[in-house]
Amino acid sequence: MKTNDTQLPYFKLASVWVMALVSLLVTIGYLVTPILFSALPQHQAGELAGLLFNVASLIVSGSLFLLIAFYAFYKKKPKNVKSLGLSLGLLMTLRFWISPWMAEIKAHNPLGIDHNSADWSLFASLHGAYQMGYLSIILLLLYWSLKTLFGRVIKPFNK
Repeated sequence: MKTNDTQLPYFKLASVWVMALVSLLVTIGYLVTPILFSALPQHQAGELAGLLFNVASLIVSGSLFLLIAFYAFYKKKPKNVKSLGLSLGLLMTLRFWISPWMAEIKAHNPLGIDHNSADWSLFASLHGAYQMGYLSIILLLLYWSLKTLFGRVIKPFNK
C-alpha cells in the first residue's frame, strides 16, 4: 500500500496547527477588535488592537517560518508550502511596511484621525489594504490547512 505524504501524521498535525493560527487571527481581527472599538475610546482601542495584532503576527510568522523550513528543507517538499510562503510574505509586508506607515500617520495626529484630518484618505486607504491583506492571509492559511487535512487539491466549481 502506497502512503500519500499528506496522510502522514506530521501533515495532519501541521494542518491542525495552521487552523489554530487561523482561529487566532479571526478571533483578534473579527471578534476582539470590534468589541474594543465599541467599548473603549477610539485612540485607546486602536493602541490595544495594534498591540494584539503585533503579538499575533509574531506568533503566526514564527509558526509559518518553522513550518516552511520543515517542509522545504527537512522533507524536501517546497511545493507543499506555496500558500504558507505567500501568507508569510504578505504578513511581513503588513507588519514591516503598512503597519509602520499607519503608526507614523497616527503619530502625526496625536488627537486622533477623523474624517476631517488631512491624512484621513491615506490612512483609510492603508487601513483598507491592511484589512484585505489580513483576510487574504486567513484565506490562504485556511486553504492550505484544508488541502493538507483532506489530502487533495480543492478545485473550485468541480473542474
